[in-house]
Amino acid sequence: MALFLTGTAVNLAAPQTSSSTVQAAKKEISATEWNMDNLISLNSTGISIFNYHDLNISSISKVYNITNQAKIAQMLDELKNTRQYDLNEPLVISNPFLTNPSSLYLYFKTSQPTKISYTVTTSGYYDYSANVYNPEGEYSTNHEFQLVGAVAGENNIIKLTATAQDGTKSTRIINFKPNKLQANVSNTYSVKKGSSKAKMSNGLFAVIGMQGSKTMRSTTLVDNNGVIRGEIPIKGYNSMRLVPTQDHQIYLGISHSELAKINRLGQVTQVISLKKQGYEIHHDFTLDSKGDIWALATSMDKYNSGKYVEDQIIKIDHTTGKVVTAIDAQKLLPSLYKVATGKVVHLSDSSIGNRDVMHFNSIVLPDDNSMLLSSRETSTIFKLTDINKSPKISYMIGNSSVWSGVGSYSKLLFKKSGKFLDSAGQHSLVYERSTKLKDGQYYLSMFNNNYTLMDSRPKFNWSGYKYEKTGSIALSTKKSLYYKYLVDEKAKTYKLVSSLPVTYSHFVSDVEYLNNNLIVASGQANSFTEYDSKHKAIKTFTYRRSSTLTYRTLKYNFNQFWFE
Repeated sequence: MALFLTGTAVNLAAPQTSSSTVQAAKKEISATEWNMDNLISLNSTGISIFNYHDLNISSISKVYNITNQAKIAQMLDELKNTRQYDLNEPLVISNPFLTNPSSLYLYFKTSQPTKISYTVTTSGYYDYSANVYNPEGEYSTNHEFQLVGAVAGENNIIKLTATAQDGTKSTRIINFKPNKLQANVSNTYSVKKGSSKAKMSNGLFAVIGMQGSKTMRSTTLVDNNGVIRGEIPIKGYNSMRLVPTQDHQIYLGISHSELAKINRLGQVTQVISLKKQGYEIHHDFTLDSKGDIWALATSMDKYNSGKYVEDQIIKIDHTTGKVVTAIDAQKLLPSLYKVATGKVVHLSDSSIGNRDVMHFNSIVLPDDNSMLLSSRETSTIFKLTDINKSPKISYMIGNSSVWSGVGSYSKLLFKKSGKFLDSAGQHSLVYERSTKLKDGQYYLSMFNNNYTLMDSRPKFNWSGYKYEKTGSIALSTKKSLYYKYLVDEKAKTYKLVSSLPVTYSHFVSDVEYLNNNLIVASGQANSFTEYDSKHKAIKTFTYRRSSTLTYRTLKYNFNQFWFE
């Protein structure tokens, strides 16, 4: 195929601007649509861009087209073979796969095995440094990677360093000015230092489902100083999370009915579409040991027949993209559905008038044959077993009043050990095993929203929570909580072993551990905090403009993906 490259990569001359670098739609692009031309940068000397005219990439949907992505990869392969690229004259292309506008693709060889690192220096911002991951090994003569970290709309001086095994260093300077962010209005989050002097964990915060724009959706990458270092555009909804695969790629949601797989160069290598299979996905997904995907879902058949939403769990074969297993909560809890007949009247992520009996929002696989689920609507955590053949509820954790008089489900409840406030509307389960624990014991952490909402049972009496407190926090006292339970399956008990009052968020939000630190995101406050091992705040980050909410913020080190 013809190679469409604007600019001269061989001598790093200034690129010649094309009147249609990316073939955009013929209408004027509004501020609420992704400007396709601005996904690549013409503002830099020595950096080339592809001309995508023949691919007619007129929207983000066309970016997430496997045929288009394969053609771009072919263009890259052809270009790599046209000459020898080295550190002095590398092949440098602005965001060739169109999945990270402030990124660069680099390819070159070195005469002896080296490892590559880089530092991005931008006036008015903190420096950003990284060690590049190379799948061929720490030291190699072949180097091909996606460079992330440039600040959008600013002049970035990037210093590449190649270090040989004897310590000898060679350097190359690249100047790069990517276009301004599209789904975010500021390059930084507001940062407030806490009382802890502990070190932040390495990585980038993935801000997922930030709704500062009404229609443009992205996953934003924020560094430890609050600087946005990347913006991954998606079609709609939110990415839910970034899930690493065994072949060093990442799955993320790109719409209500699609998951995409992206490699370390930014190429979309797979798109799984569920719409024609009769499902939408929501909130969360995870992988089993074989790489197959378990996702929270809505059955379109059930929605069309009875307006039921967010009460399904599906298994997707990762090789074919086909749904191979579906678990229907109504079949597990038929007595609940007989009494939970109310429709949604309080707008959350479920539309008014829907039947949201379960509102599953988190899924964890302790092993390939069991799963843990968080249900916001019932303020209950469920464990299911035999999930591949004949799923059944093994146990439930929640306030007994929620299940009083509802079938015989109360017998599945574990007993509370100690006095504390049960979770209400919890999100984001974290499962943790420890060699220090006995057989059958493990930790379950969560974001306890501490909010009373049960539209499916509008007459439910929350008095069962009335006399419960965790410290000074009672039900709905405008404080949410980080919770950590010790679950004992043999004793059939759960015990609160750690808690922390956090910024209130009655919907969404999450908790996470990275290294020895705790990360808590309060979605409706559009903020997230990293705490040390003693739960003292190191830094709090807050979005600088208005946004209805941020679904969740998870931190990733991106090791063996972008970084060493």
